[in-house]
Amino acid sequence: MVKGGNAIAEALVWSRFGAIRYAEATHVHLERKQRWSECFPDVRRLLERGLTVLATEYLDALFARKRVYSEFKRVITQFDVLATPTVSIPAPKIEEVLGNEDGDVRSVLTHNTVYASYIGVPALSIPTLKVEGLPVGVQLIADKFDELKLLEIASLF
Repeated sequence: MVKGGNAIAEALVWSRFGAIRYAEATHVHLERKQRWSECFPDVRRLLERGLTVLATEYLDALFARKRVYSEFKRVITQFDVLATPTVSIPAPKIEEVLGNEDGDVRSVLTHNTVYASYIGVPALSIPTLKVEGLPVGVQLIADKFDELKLLEIASLF
């Protein structure tokens, strides 16, 4: 089991992921900009933020992603997959999230899944049990192009 992780890599993930996430989401949805008003407020704000990402910020984030992936590659070679909690808190009730999309709950809910998204590796969440009737999941993360291995291991649960 690997605990913690490289603090530099984690800092790079959090400081850089936004530039990629915002710019790429905006790029995908730009041709439908006239319909952004129909999106949830947090989604609309994400898309609008993408319009403000500088090319230098985006490129810095891409270069940082390579460094973070190198650290991940060093660790993943020791394992078939990495297992983490999908989220680090019990699942909130929907009314705790709706209307508070930019709040702390959303940030905590996405914290553990950002890493795989940022470095472009496959990950999936498996429901494992319920606590007070709400699901608890385990996220399995594999290396690039190891989707089949990831699915085979997930099928064992």
